[in-house]
Amino acid sequence: MSNQNCALIEKLYCFGIKIFIFFAKGLIMVEHFKDLTKKEVAGIQKFAASPFLNSNKQVTKLITFLSALHPYLQEGLPDRKSIYNAVFDTEKIDEINYRKLISDFTRVFENFLIYNKLEKETVRNKIKLLNSLRLMGIRKRFMSNYKEAAAIQKKIKIKDNTYYEDQIELLTEFYYFNYDKLRNVHSECLQDKSDNIDMEFVFHKLHMYLEMIFNEYMNNKSITYKKTFYNEVINYVRMNEKNIMKHHPGIYLIYNIVLLWKTSDDKFIKIFLDYLESQTKIFPIKKLKYYFYYILTYLSVKINAGEVKYREVNMQIFKRMLAKDIFLIDNIITHSDFNSVVNIALPAKEYDWLKKFMEKYKNNIEPEFQKDAYNLAMAKFYFHKKEFQKVYPFLNEVQYKDSGYYLNSKFLLARLYYEMRKDDPLEYVLQNLRQYLREKKNISGDYLSISKTFVKYITALLKITETDKKKAKQEIHILRKELDNEKKLVPNKIWFYEKTDELSKSL
Repeated sequence: MSNQNCALIEKLYCFGIKIFIFFAKGLIMVEHFKDLTKKEVAGIQKFAASPFLNSNKQVTKLITFLSALHPYLQEGLPDRKSIYNAVFDTEKIDEINYRKLISDFTRVFENFLIYNKLEKETVRNKIKLLNSLRLMGIRKRFMSNYKEAAAIQKKIKIKDNTYYEDQIELLTEFYYFNYDKLRNVHSECLQDKSDNIDMEFVFHKLHMYLEMIFNEYMNNKSITYKKTFYNEVINYVRMNEKNIMKHHPGIYLIYNIVLLWKTSDDKFIKIFLDYLESQTKIFPIKKLKYYFYYILTYLSVKINAGEVKYREVNMQIFKRMLAKDIFLIDNIITHSDFNSVVNIALPAKEYDWLKKFMEKYKNNIEPEFQKDAYNLAMAKFYFHKKEFQKVYPFLNEVQYKDSGYYLNSKFLLARLYYEMRKDDPLEYVLQNLRQYLREKKNISGDYLSISKTFVKYITALLKITETDKKKAKQEIHILRKELDNEKKLVPNKIWFYEKTDELSKSL
């Protein structure tokens, strides 16, 4: 083959890749149209209808078409032919027109997302306006808008990085607009700006420390980060604790979580929860959930490490969250949140409370995982109550759309067969698990590690049941020692301890 032909093939190949990437990006945005709320769908229709924001009338037609289908888009996207026919009123697709349509649609969709975000940033938009008014020297409108922005900021009780950034920019605009008057006098706005810079720095640093500490823990401290200014930041909060407790609740909460992780002192759990309870009225539901999950992450790590005493406080938090309906955001509970509650409540034997929780939220689980999450939860429910025959109908309904549900279902089935002394079916499940782990290329590293650890320990447990009593005692001792020293996460670790206890008593 000539060099010229090779070059041509290479160009065609590259062009094909570009076309593939183009369609992938465009269709991704079409696919995500289904994720918009009803209010956002109405918003993007108005946005696209504005000639200033969108000059392509075909994009407006496409958005109208998708909007009419919106409630049903969860079931599947229209194909290229349907899209083209709805916009151009012909079934014969012109590829150039189609690519331009998808490209312009993607641009309008992305601009709408930006606009939608900016529209909510009232103070930030005011600051942009103040900057323009200052540069134009429009004094009266500047002061009017400044007072409005300052009044909004004053009402904010939950201060976060957005608040601090806005306050710094707001004071900057105010100072430079009045520079001729303020430069030769004591200006309070400079001190206020400096204080907010301090708080913004402390806020960001505390969050950064928490991310570093958690990452170190998840990597068994095989990595360590240089936590610059750590002592200075902690001491600053400690020295100004009363003021921060009163005016900066977000900083105070994250400060206590950082100290909890660093010291493992349970007193910080109580301080955190008591303070959060005292501030409940000022926090919206989304923020409350955000802060509750700070403490729940810590408790989850402790419980997974075998420290079952933390289940009680974990359940107390779940009960608070249920009473305040904190689990729901936009009428949805994530399947991971649903599963977390199930996995904590069952070992705590909170059966009545859990049944109430599951029935209340089973129709609010995100649609993609709704059936699997509920069926797996009910299977676990009856397993823990030792009503083993009731496990099968629910376990058989799990569809395995996600590797997590496949693996957790197999873990449960393996434990069920062990409890029922069905060794051959148990061996078959373990063979399936091993094969699945070998063949599945897209399984996450965490799930791969967890699955191998589970197979390792249940295989050892099964082996003990098949050996003589004298050797069994020694094997039980070795197994418990390995569980004690295991660095990796062991799913159902408490169950393994319980089974080794039962075996010891039976010898």
